[in-house]
Amino acid sequence: MTTDVTIVVATRNRREQLLALLPRHTAPVIVVDNGSEDGTPAAVAREFPRARVVELGRNAGAGAARNVGVGLARTPYVAFADDDSYWAPGVLGPLGAEPDAPGPTVLGFLACAVVLRRDAYRQVGGFAERLGTYGEEALLAMDLAAAGWNLAYVPELVAHHLPVPAGRDPGARRRAEARNRVLTAALRRPGRCCARWSPTPGGTRPAGPGCATRPGRPAGCCGTGGGCRPRWRPRWSRCPASRPPPLFPP
Repeated sequence: MTTDVTIVVATRNRREQLLALLPRHTAPVIVVDNGSEDGTPAAVAREFPRARVVELGRNAGAGAARNVGVGLARTPYVAFADDDSYWAPGVLGPLGAEPDAPGPTVLGFLACAVVLRRDAYRQVGGFAERLGTYGEEALLAMDLAAAGWNLAYVPELVAHHLPVPAGRDPGARRRAEARNRVLTAALRRPGRCCARWSPTPGGTRPAGPGCATRPGRPAGCCGTGGGCRPRWRPRWSRCPASRPPPLFPP
C-alpha cells in the first residue's frame, strides 16, 4: 500500500456500491459522509476499520466533503474518488516529486480522476463549498493555474468510474452544472463588469422554424403582436480576478 497519497472519498446514500469498491483502493482512505440516511458510516466503520470515517451530519456537497478529507490527510498527495469509482491497482504510488508537469498541460479535471499536491490544494483554498456538487471542479482548476500550479494529463493514472442510474436525477444535475458555470464566472469576475446585456439598436431575434409564415409577423423575426423582439448580445469587459479568503490556514 502506497504511503505518499491519501484517497478522499465523498459519499452520500450509496452504501452498497461504496462497500463493493472500497476493497479496490490501495492507499489509505478517508471517507467523508454527506449525511447519508442508509447507514453508510456505520457500515464502512464495521467492514473497513482501517478507513477513517467522518460524518458531516448533513449534505454539505461533494466539494465541502473533500475539503474536510484533505484537511485530515497528512500525505504530500491526495487522490479523490467518488463512492462509485476507484483507482486502478498500482497507479498511485510511488508518485515521486516531478519538478515540472508530468504530461501535457490541461485546464480542468474530473474530481474522481485527479491526484493533487496537498500543499497546492491548501494554498488555493480547496473547493468552493457554495458550489456544492456537479461542475465544482472548474473553479479549483482555474485557481490552481492562477497560483502557478500545472495541471497535467497523465495516461498512466487510471481511474474506473462505475455510475449507476438508480437514485440519480439527470435534470437536477444539468441545472446544478448550469448554475455552477454562472457562479464560477461570478466568483472570479466582479458582476458589474463580467457581462452586460443590452439590445442591439434596430436588431431583431432570428426567426424560429415556421415563424416567418405566421400571419401578421414580418419575415425573419419572431415576436408577439406581429412585432419583433430586440436581439440581445453580451458585451464583455476585462476585470481583475476576485478571490475569496483561504479556507486552510497557512
